Amino acid sequence: MKKKIHLVLLVITIFSLAVLVGIQISWMLKAAKMQENQFKHAVSLVMNRTIENLASDKDFCNELVGCLMEGEMQSCSLINQNRVVFSGIDSMIRNELRNLNIDLDFEFELVEKGTVQECPYKKNVFVHKNLENIAPNSGFELSIRFPEKKEFIKAQMGSIFISSIALLVLVCVSMVLIYKFLEHERRLTRNIIDFINNITHEIKTPLTNIALASSIISKHEAITADEKLVAYTKVIRNEHKNMKDKIEMMLKATLLESNIPMEINQFSADEEVCSVVDTFGVQLDQRQGRISIEKSGDNFMLLGNADLFRIAIGNLIDNAIKYCSGEPEIKVELESKGKQLRICISDNGIGIPKKHHSRIFDRYYRITNGDVHSIDGFGLGLHLVKSTVTKMKGQIDVSSIEGKGSVFTIKLPLA
Repeated sequence: MKKKIHLVLLVITIFSLAVLVGIQISWMLKAAKMQENQFKHAVSLVMNRTIENLASDKDFCNELVGCLMEGEMQSCSLINQNRVVFSGIDSMIRNELRNLNIDLDFEFELVEKGTVQECPYKKNVFVHKNLENIAPNSGFELSIRFPEKKEFIKAQMGSIFISSIALLVLVCVSMVLIYKFLEHERRLTRNIIDFINNITHEIKTPLTNIALASSIISKHEAITADEKLVAYTKVIRNEHKNMKDKIEMMLKATLLESNIPMEINQFSADEEVCSVVDTFGVQLDQRQGRISIEKSGDNFMLLGNADLFRIAIGNLIDNAIKYCSGEPEIKVELESKGKQLRICISDNGIGIPKKHHSRIFDRYYRITNGDVHSIDGFGLGLHLVKSTVTKMKGQIDVSSIEGKGSVFTIKLPLA
């Protein structure tokens, strides 16, 4: 199933890139056409201004009339190219072009009407037909040819073309890198899960043997008669239970991270919470602590995995006991309202610095005091809580003041 999804995503990505390339090419062609139209408009403005300037120049008008009276010709400027007045036209056109940021070589002529249509390079020639203000009824036109117009348009399009190609290459490279990073992360996650599973399963066998040996030894007459040996065997049993609980937590955490389907059923949240609270009775007595449960509402049914839910609640209560420097005061509130159940667990512990609030639910993240971890653990407890709540389509928030305590609020949809 996963391979099919990956294949579909790959096809969609390739299709999207092809469409993007097509859109980019279409856009570049339109941009080239716009550049061409802008160039034509600019040249038209230059010719209009040039004719206006020439019409106000009486000396040029007299020169042009004299030129036209010399006989029939296709280009008046060719036989009069040595006259000073014609060099003035060149400067006038060049200045107008520079005013419009066009620095391009050109050739101009005064030619008979219709002559330009016969030129083989007429696509690069621009004609102004209105010379009536200069030489009435002359039958001549002003033409300007730009031999390097195509190169100019390409140069104008160069930055657009380069940026478009660079953008496409960047998108393609990014897609490849993202795919490689995802594959690497997936392999790394799979390896970590396999490693943890192997470690936990390898450790469970010696732990079982330790528990069995400890149970047999504790019943021996020589042990029961010696108080120190009884205390030592008790330490062994307690540490065995500690290690077993931590391994179970690691297994549950890897189960949540994997895609293995878990058993889902309906259960009563208030019953499960009360059951979890009862298991902490001994620890609270040793610390002279207290825990209270308050309930409001009449519907506490949830949909999810009851075992994981108990572990999640147990982790929060266990943290409230462990991270308290004095006598633990823990309050568990369950409020059923509308279609939502709110579970609030507050304590009087050491609190969590604000800078850690955004990361305390990360896997393996632990709050340290300098380079020292003050409390034993793997940094999986709160991560397991967050993963369990997320699996049950809920959310969890933390509010904590350093030195005063913490409040964890879980919101879950009712079944």
